[in-house]
Amino acid sequence: MQVKYLQSLHDADRHLKVAEYLLDVTLKLMNDNRILAKCLIELQKTATSLIDALLYLEAKRGEILPASKEEKAKLFFSKEQNKYMNSVEVEEIKKILIFTKKHKEAHLEFVKKEKLVIFGSKECKILTESGLKNSIILLKRIISRFDQKTQDINTPFFS
Repeated sequence: MQVKYLQSLHDADRHLKVAEYLLDVTLKLMNDNRILAKCLIELQKTATSLIDALLYLEAKRGEILPASKEEKAKLFFSKEQNKYMNSVEVEEIKKILIFTKKHKEAHLEFVKKEKLVIFGSKECKILTESGLKNSIILLKRIISRFDQKTQDINTPFFS
């Protein structure tokens, strides 16, 4: 389970770096706000990898974890007492996952000024650069806190 935990944490960090690069560099170079949607997808991958890492960290020896992402998210959010994250961090992860689901189900999207507007069947969501930056900062904090827990774990393929 430790190796799976480390791999999930490494994946989360990798996807977060991609999202940060998309937001800080690619968005400025391309000047196309549709990159915000790609950044959101990378943040969703970061969030699911963090959920995997936390479930592997809390899993008991021999415990079988659910296979699908939806079941893992339900298990993660059903925990009454999460000792590794506070309620703000859990809500941010939930917000990212919900926003990504709305983006995938969207009937219409368009770019207006510095925003990506997503129309769903019943509601409208607006994605901004500053909102994504706030999510990146919070996810970075979570990953660094989890990374500190791995200092005593030795594996030959992580340095």
